[in-house]
Amino acid sequence: MPLAFLLALLFSLSVYDNFFRLQPADAPMGTTGFDAGEDFVFVTATRGEIDAPESFMLVYSQEKWDELQKKPELDLPDYPFNENYEVALCAINSKVKDVEVQPESEQVTKVNVKVDSKSHHYHLVMVNRENMDTPEVHWNFKDQQGELIYQEKYDMETETETETKEK
Repeated sequence: MPLAFLLALLFSLSVYDNFFRLQPADAPMGTTGFDAGEDFVFVTATRGEIDAPESFMLVYSQEKWDELQKKPELDLPDYPFNENYEVALCAINSKVKDVEVQPESEQVTKVNVKVDSKSHHYHLVMVNRENMDTPEVHWNFKDQQGELIYQEKYDMETETETETKEK
C-alpha cells in the first residue's frame, strides 16, 4: 500500500511538472556588431505576464532604472544595473527576438530590435553599451514582418530621447 501511494505521488508530480514548468531565461545568439566576429550581446534579465498596452522603454541612466523598478505591474529582480556598460530595454506585451547593430556613420548608430507581440507579457533585456559610442543612437522596433512599430532617437551627449513613430 505505501508503495502504491508513492508511485501515485510520483506520477502526479511528473504530470504537474510538465504542465507548470517555468521557462528558463534565454539569451538569443548575438549578432554581428561593428567588426566582423564581434558579437553584440543582450541577455534576458527577467520576463513575466502583464496587462498593459504594447510599449517600449529604453533605460540609459540609474534614475530611469529606479523609475522602472517602481512600476507596480513589473516584478523585476534586484538586478545590479550599470549605466556605464549596458542599456536596459523593456518591452511590454512583446518579446524581444533579436537585436542588431548597424553603424550608419561616425555620428549615428542604428539598433534594430525584432519583437514578437505577446499579450500579457513583458521582456527586459540588457544590451551591451560598448558598440553604441556614437553621439546619436536610433532604435527601430520592428515586428516579425519587418514593419516599424516604434522608433526612438537617443542623443548620448545631451542624454535626451525623442520618440518619432508609434504604431
